[in-house]
Amino acid sequence: MENEAVSVKHVLSLTGVYCAFHMGVGFASGQEMMQFYSAYGIKGFVGLAVSMVMFCIFAYNIQSVSKREEKILEKPHDIVMFYMGVKAGRIFTYFLLVAICGSSILKISGAGAALEEYFGLPNWLGRGVVLAVLAITVILGLEKLIDIMGVLGPIIIVFSVTIAVVSIAKGIDSVSSGAKIAEAAEVTRGGANWLIAAVKYSTSVIVASLPIWTINGRMSNNLREAKITAVSGLIALTAACVTMICAQIMNIRILEGVQILNLVLAKAYVPLLAIFFSFIILIGIYGSSSTDTWYILEKFTKDKRDNKKIYSVIVIIYALLLFS
Repeated sequence: MENEAVSVKHVLSLTGVYCAFHMGVGFASGQEMMQFYSAYGIKGFVGLAVSMVMFCIFAYNIQSVSKREEKILEKPHDIVMFYMGVKAGRIFTYFLLVAICGSSILKISGAGAALEEYFGLPNWLGRGVVLAVLAITVILGLEKLIDIMGVLGPIIIVFSVTIAVVSIAKGIDSVSSGAKIAEAAEVTRGGANWLIAAVKYSTSVIVASLPIWTINGRMSNNLREAKITAVSGLIALTAACVTMICAQIMNIRILEGVQILNLVLAKAYVPLLAIFFSFIILIGIYGSSSTDTWYILEKFTKDKRDNKKIYSVIVIIYALLLFS
């Protein structure tokens, strides 16, 4: 399996899936980068390096195991049992499902709020539209989900990086001077220091990323592709993060106290992109929520033709609508 040919197109597609999941609404808004990295100045780059090393170790191993043991690991949550054993694995699986459900509810609520804020639509209508699209995508199956997310990932990357690059070119301060201002700025921080923030962010992302790493491993054509995708996804993610952190540090004086940082940068330097910002937020919500929903459904269905899949979608939709 290691010596089988690698499809560049397929690797790029799975890399896009990887990025679509990780670059959700928190990344698209710029808040994640600010709270966990930019707010610590130059030390934030060291924190990012720590996070990316942790991501690479886990992604590489989980994607490799998911492909190598695909005949044994029939369900995506089986990877948990593989590493933790049956008893502890079952407990953690249900903990993970609860966490993913809670995260999805918050994301869908955010979609309703975004549509209400930008377009004046009723909050419930915004949630309903996103949920309907989400349900249809999941019912279509994993392959269709991969195709869609493989396209959405690059869109988020291009949008975010374009804003960041232009913001760097027109930045108010240099990285060194901006870093000093950032360390003293009154902004929300993810931890008491850069290391705590990096580890805190990394552990939460690793838990949340189990579904997407499992999916990418299973969907790879062979073991070699699974390993390459783990690395290529991290390279793309790291490049986007470094660019965004630089942009935020160099423009920290206009970002202090701001909630949606990328929107402020877009309005200041790339007004044309600011018009499309709400759509990027929705894409980020959809991208991260779709894999979460698929992961949940796979826990309760036997095969693609199982009617329980549709019933499960309906139940989840009602649950999200009720509790969002």
